[in-house]
Amino acid sequence: MVRGVFVHVAFCALLLMALPLEAATVGGQVTDATGAAVPGARVVLRGVATGEERVTESNTEGRFNIDTPATGAYLVIVTRVGFSEAARTVVVMAAEETLDVPVQLHLGGVT
Repeated sequence: MVRGVFVHVAFCALLLMALPLEAATVGGQVTDATGAAVPGARVVLRGVATGEERVTESNTEGRFNIDTPATGAYLVIVTRVGFSEAARTVVVMAAEETLDVPVQLHLGGVT
């Protein structure tokens, strides 16, 4: 009986560990100096403490979203051919937080 309870508790613990954790979302829109959307921009979210990177690309409306499972400071780095690189630092304070990080790219630089 005790062994059966232990097995049941262990199984439940494994199921809970397999559930997805709540994640914060860092998103925004990439625009040029005129305010026009910049599709196809490479967006990197780099953890300042860990160096871990998550990468995505802005969509046809210039929008991007990246989920991050941990709180902390992150560097948002945006590049696109024909534009200079843009970087912003953001701080995720809580899980389930959604940060809006608008990024404006200027002509020149990365080719």
